[in-house]
Amino acid sequence: MSMSNPDFNARVARIAAGAGSSKSTIYVGLDEVYQITYRRGGKTAGPAAAAANALMPVFLMLATGLGVLSFGIATWIRFQMMGQGAGVPNPVTEMGIQAGAALAVVFVIGRALPFRARLFKTVMAVTAVGTMFLYHNAVHVFPDTFAQVFSQNWVDLVQSTTKPQSVVWQGQSFTF
Repeated sequence: MSMSNPDFNARVARIAAGAGSSKSTIYVGLDEVYQITYRRGGKTAGPAAAAANALMPVFLMLATGLGVLSFGIATWIRFQMMGQGAGVPNPVTEMGIQAGAALAVVFVIGRALPFRARLFKTVMAVTAVGTMFLYHNAVHVFPDTFAQVFSQNWVDLVQSTTKPQSVVWQGQSFTF
């Protein structure tokens, strides 16, 4: 085509001007023209989205509780597998095994529940690993309950190797 063609020059001028119809017009051949309509504006949130946002703190508390429960379940499973054993003698290895077992239980619970939000699963995982440092405090506060679930020997072992109101890091208790 030459620049002397008035239709072509008009089309180039429309495109250069950036008029609303020039960006949504498709020219096919000499005689076919298609107009594309774009949806304007964003999606407005309805009552369901507002309800989901309002319930987010409840779901985060539920995720935190399930993270603590995950660590408790993992500890119970390890106790059943190892019996009355004192665990692995290396505290770093023991922490790794505890964290891995808790994350495995978090994964199973996360797959079993209908909550698919990444935030929910992340809070569960972080809480389960964080509980590893503080779980022994519950044994100091509720020794009779833990003696029924685990055994009195296990409770005595935890109470003798940790201090109440402390954080355990690599086998050492740091009181707070």
